[in-house]
Amino acid sequence: MPVSYEIDPIRSLVRIEYVGVLSAGAVTQVIQQLIDDPRLQPGMGIVSDHSRGANFATPDLVLRIMPRLAKLAERLGPLRIALVTPRAVQVGMANLAAVHAQLRGVRIEPFASREEAEAWLAGGDEEAASSESGQAPHGIGHGQPPGSRRERE
Repeated sequence: MPVSYEIDPIRSLVRIEYVGVLSAGAVTQVIQQLIDDPRLQPGMGIVSDHSRGANFATPDLVLRIMPRLAKLAERLGPLRIALVTPRAVQVGMANLAAVHAQLRGVRIEPFASREEAEAWLAGGDEEAASSESGQAPHGIGHGQPPGSRRERE
């Protein structure tokens, strides 16, 4: 499965794109490459785009990548990952990943488009404040499909 990533230092953003068949090995490999990449800076957000993937994440895959996500969070500090998955069926796996990731200092939110994902990451402080207050992130654990996130009033 081809996996590529790019680092946008101006927007303080990492974009990962998965094309083809998703595997735990490919995911952990790209996470390790990020950990080792000297261009990666604390505070960068990550867009993990699965919209061109040919298969779906499984609970086993989610659990297998968690130790690497924890190491990435150690390197970057508080870590936010916007998971792009336009398929509603993947929201359940995103929710599972979010629960396990939160225990490791990582916040994951699902989105239907890369634009929504990048907008959330650019929002920074407001979203981080709700996470620190203990409120559940919008769209996680509420069974909402990607793209149906409600704005705060």
